[in-house]
Amino acid sequence: MTFQKRLSVVLFAGWLGMWSPMDRPAHAEGLVPSDITIDDDALFVIGNTLFTLYHELGHALVDLLDLPVIGREEDAVDGFAAVTMIPETPDEVRDALIVAVADGWRVQGDLADDGGERAYWGEHALDEQRHYAIVCLMVGSDQDGFYDYALDAGLPEERIETCSEDFQLMRDSWERLLAPYEQPPHKAETVLGAPITVIFDEPMEQQVRLFDLIRRDGLLEAGVDRFAKRFVLPAPVTIRFAPCNDANAYWSPWEREITICYELIDEYDAILTEGMIR
Repeated sequence: MTFQKRLSVVLFAGWLGMWSPMDRPAHAEGLVPSDITIDDDALFVIGNTLFTLYHELGHALVDLLDLPVIGREEDAVDGFAAVTMIPETPDEVRDALIVAVADGWRVQGDLADDGGERAYWGEHALDEQRHYAIVCLMVGSDQDGFYDYALDAGLPEERIETCSEDFQLMRDSWERLLAPYEQPPHKAETVLGAPITVIFDEPMEQQVRLFDLIRRDGLLEAGVDRFAKRFVLPAPVTIRFAPCNDANAYWSPWEREITICYELIDEYDAILTEGMIR
């Protein structure tokens, strides 16, 4: 099966219930609400936007809480975003969202192979490496449920066998680091620390459709709300979606602000409109 066909089958089979993970090992509940519905055409864009959001929130946690990081911070916050999005138990929407993220990095790696610059010197891992790292965490969380997907993605059987250790280490490391800042269970519906504010700047005319897309199901705001109720933050954080003239997302420590550019979301959408998963 070609990669493009596999991507289409995995995303839409997952949504229709034809591809369903089995029992999963218990781990910390993710921040994606289970009671939100999402249109299947939006899964790829929303999934990758959510991953970007949690990635940048990982940077914010490292900075605001002065968390120690051994190794590259970019790899660590990729892991935070992935274990945050991987659901504790099988869930069609959540499963499809994390599959979309893994496939998104694979697509971007394929595009880089077609003439894009490969930044071996960059602070981020290569797109293909980010793809395989996320697939490994997925199958590490549930070898039965994600085994066929991991094989189809190109992960060798011998690597799949070791992925549970990667998942447990990533999950347990973040849980241990963040445990002192977790809300007490009886305060789970209250924001005890500093607030997180989400701002959507006015999009450019050509960005209006994506602006409506990312706000339509309330998934981003709901995820942020659950995040704010889970951790006690020492300072307010702003999450700003804005036109930037650059396909980028970043955490600004001096402003305590996460910026996610509409142009980056447009790149996720371009993979759809170019027919790569339809």
